[in-house]
Amino acid sequence: MNGKFIIVEGGDGAGKSTLVQNLAESLMARGAAVMTTREPGGSPKAEEIRRLMLERAVGDNFLPESEMLLVYAARLQHLHDTIIPALQAGKVVLCDRFEASTYGYQVVAQGGDEKLFQFLHQRVVDVLSPLQVPCWYLHLEVSVAVARQRHATAGKTRPDVFDGREVEFHQKTKQGYETARQVINPLFEHFIIDADQTPEKMVDEALVVLGCQ
Repeated sequence: MNGKFIIVEGGDGAGKSTLVQNLAESLMARGAAVMTTREPGGSPKAEEIRRLMLERAVGDNFLPESEMLLVYAARLQHLHDTIIPALQAGKVVLCDRFEASTYGYQVVAQGGDEKLFQFLHQRVVDVLSPLQVPCWYLHLEVSVAVARQRHATAGKTRPDVFDGREVEFHQKTKQGYETARQVINPLFEHFIIDADQTPEKMVDEALVVLGCQ
């Protein structure tokens, strides 16, 4: 029996990590076998690429296309090492970020080549098609005020290279998330979650759209 692939997307401060954790607990309480993961990263080799991408000084930037290639190298490794085996084992895979983040960050916010994105999108993520598993995107929509408050209190011990980017960069990223819903593979269903709600209400809404309540 194959599993289910659920991706939680949204900008900084939207509450992605909290929703992934809380949703995992709720699904396990309902008897599901759940695995949580993240991007970029999610497997030992993919985490090495994540460090290369993120643990740099602000301003020490890759070309957008170079960064996109790194993202997809990590994603392909992540899919083969972690996600696909878990889905084949019948698990629910909850992933913090996936392709919508690539489109938002590398294509829209950084001006990367959209044709390169589409090529990589089709070649890499298509490895999921033979599994024929349900794939859902939960897009967290959050107001600027709530996002800033959460981001300020998140307590990151090691800010990454994107944390120091200007406000305009993050605004473009948000626009990219909105556009991504139209360009991401029809393999995925897309749902919008009101991320201004409390974590508890966000979980309840996510369970409803996933048909688990």
